[in-house]
Amino acid sequence: MGKKTYDKAAFPALCRSHALPQPIPEVKFHPDRQWRFDWLFPGRIAVEIQGGVWVRGKHGRGEGIVKDHDKLNAAQCMGYIVLQFTPSQIVDGSFAEVVSDALGLRDVPPDHWPEDSPVSVPWHCKKIPSIVGSPDDQGGVA
Repeated sequence: MGKKTYDKAAFPALCRSHALPQPIPEVKFHPDRQWRFDWLFPGRIAVEIQGGVWVRGKHGRGEGIVKDHDKLNAAQCMGYIVLQFTPSQIVDGSFAEVVSDALGLRDVPPDHWPEDSPVSVPWHCKKIPSIVGSPDDQGGVA
């Protein structure tokens, strides 16, 4: 038997197997940017799958990390809870308890999408400028 890998197409079924509500894939959440969540659950619970963290992929290098910070900070200003997982945490199922706990924080019953879907919530936060600088810009850290 080979090593299991994260299969985006199988994620909704995996959520069902853990008694989680069905997430919506690739949700654009910001009115001015093209940012998308990998998955969005009811109650404004977003899931981001961060691949390549062990091989210095996009999410493991300076500029990618800063861009992720911009995106996640903006999402949190908009009232989202953003949970981040590696593909192996999805495959081994350890993500499910964390998502369940977050849904509980928002009192979201299983299989429930409120009428005021979180996808249509207007922007209530000042635009957060990107702070991507040059590779030698350490943000004042000595």
